[in-house]
Amino acid sequence: AMPASEVLDCQRLLRATGKHLEIIQRVISAFLERAPAQVQDLTDALTGSEAEGISRAAHKLRGAVANIGGLRLLNLATTIEELAHAGKFTEAQALQGDLERAAQELYLALRQAPWATLCA
Repeated sequence: AMPASEVLDCQRLLRATGKHLEIIQRVISAFLERAPAQVQDLTDALTGSEAEGISRAAHKLRGAVANIGGLRLLNLATTIEELAHAGKFTEAQALQGDLERAAQELYLALRQAPWATLCA
């Protein structure tokens, strides 16, 4: 497993939530509820090599991931969006496995309680 610091930007999450534990929990729950579908939308769009769809899905995922501070997933979604813009679908599709792994790592990190130890 990756060290949590590479998967998650604790400072960003704490800044975004004002360090309120309840808000952190709510933000995480909402993310864990929505993110899998957003990752799926992006992988579906990648399969279809459709620039606009990839862009839209990557952008949506980036917004959600930025709030939570998911560094690796954010970087991958950004790279995929840029590649799609440039019409480099093969390169973008090659990142699909990494994207799915990064998402799983982030979900795992976010589910690891207690928060205090993860974002001390």
